[in-house]
Amino acid sequence: MIQIINRSGFYSENLEWISVKGLQICGTLTNLSNQTLSTRFLSKCNILLTSYPNESDMQNIILSFLSSTFNKINNSSINKEKICEVLLDIFNETKRNFTPDVSNHYKFSPKMIEDVITGLSFYPSEHVANGLFYELSKVFGDRLMTIEHNMIFNDILKQNAKYFNLKFEPNEIFFIQTSVKSSQIQMLDE
Repeated sequence: MIQIINRSGFYSENLEWISVKGLQICGTLTNLSNQTLSTRFLSKCNILLTSYPNESDMQNIILSFLSSTFNKINNSSINKEKICEVLLDIFNETKRNFTPDVSNHYKFSPKMIEDVITGLSFYPSEHVANGLFYELSKVFGDRLMTIEHNMIFNDILKQNAKYFNLKFEPNEIFFIQTSVKSSQIQMLDE
């Protein structure tokens, strides 16, 4: 890579010079401090470092995405502010309890909130609250490695289920979509 950047080319396996012009290399890193890239290489790169949005910006982004998602299915009766508040609480509490120091793949990003909201678009309005906790347990909970971590996460979900007057038990409710194009969902209780 250094040779391509410095000399606009590289030597092939046959020791022939191959010129490369107009090449632009774009990449992403989740944490620059944990990477093992050489300082010589990094000194030649243009680096743009962005942080996650602050709490109020995150709330605005989530509300906007919720509005967009629920407007597509013509459902304005859902309390988007309450869903947003619960999503942020669970996201922040999950990030606080399960850090990459505990396990290397415990990296929770705002993209995961987007995945939860996208999943909510398949639920009828009367089951959105149940669907929210089901989607949260699938997107966030399925990442957890130990039974103890799952119990902690389920406690976080139970604490937030009270905002929807739900009695959340993680192994009691399953949602099965009847077809890909259908928004009809069956709720099965054990």
